[in-house]
Amino acid sequence: MKNGKINHVCFIVNDWQEATKRYSDLFGIKHWYEIVIDPGTLKLYYKGQQVNSQIKLLFGGKGTTKIELVDTKGDKNFYSEWFEKHGEAPHHMMYMTKNFEKTVEEFKAKRFQVFQNAEYYSGGVLVKFAYMGPNEDGPIFEFVECSITKKIKKGDMPFECQLGQLSGSYKKII
Repeated sequence: MKNGKINHVCFIVNDWQEATKRYSDLFGIKHWYEIVIDPGTLKLYYKGQQVNSQIKLLFGGKGTTKIELVDTKGDKNFYSEWFEKHGEAPHHMMYMTKNFEKTVEEFKAKRFQVFQNAEYYSGGVLVKFAYMGPNEDGPIFEFVECSITKKIKKGDMPFECQLGQLSGSYKKII
């Protein structure tokens, strides 16, 4: 994998409304955006088993530095397990990839494990992601591929949240 820049750092929260207010106050974040997951498209796998969980993915930040807040409900998953063990602590660092399967295989060869993976559609864009690391307590890396078509992969682009509002992939919540 060609290493790019870190896209975001994530915290798992249990009350996204309180957390967005708190992180806004801490870091001066004025706007938060939620990824819109097209209804019925989320397939979430924890330790290889499909789970019935809902996830709310929120992004805020300044410039190209983003914070992701994840709030989850439903079946036990990597997020809820992490929160149970660590509370609201940094969960992962995210990198974009243009070849998801190849990146996952490269990191498996480096003795990384897949703890949770998923795919869903957002505004018609196929999103695949996996959380990987040497063990479940960290460090954890998230690898994400966004495919507009089979041949067109969306990379890590500036103003992603703002442009995503045009495609329907993001909605501004604050």
